[in-house]
Amino acid sequence: DVIQHLQDLTGLLFDRRKLRQGRRAKYLRLVEESPVLDGVLDYIEAAAGLELGLAVASSSDGEWVRGHLQRRGLANFFGIVRTRDDVAHAKPEPDLFLAAVDALGVRPEDAVAIEDSPNGITSAKRAGLFCVAVPNQMTRDMRLDHADLRLESLADMSLAQLVDRANAGHGR
Repeated sequence: DVIQHLQDLTGLLFDRRKLRQGRRAKYLRLVEESPVLDGVLDYIEAAAGLELGLAVASSSDGEWVRGHLQRRGLANFFGIVRTRDDVAHAKPEPDLFLAAVDALGVRPEDAVAIEDSPNGITSAKRAGLFCVAVPNQMTRDMRLDHADLRLESLADMSLAQLVDRANAGHGR
């Protein structure tokens, strides 16, 4: 409990609701100000060319995820969106990825997850997916070595190359 820790350190009382709202507002502002990451639009375009289905599997709530996809102009590319609202257990449990691949009509071993966090990677691997770690600014220094592959950016490897790598990783 970060707020309790701050109160213990300072001897002051803080308005928990106000602090959480302020922190959430700052987080949302940072998210809104950041551009779509390099390579993402290229992957979306390549997936369409390869006739691959795309899904989002997020531990965030559905309203936020769908709103964020809309604000970014990406909602139409993801026919499947699964969030913590859709499953009994969010990441690191495999439920979200299993729900997403089921909705796509593919087997887990025929799917690739692109993740940026340790919990997301754990979830994808528990579900049986080939997992690519693409860290963000907050997760760059975290241990992500349990992913099958780490890229600093999706721009570092084409989707076709990634699919080949995933197929090789699954022994195909």
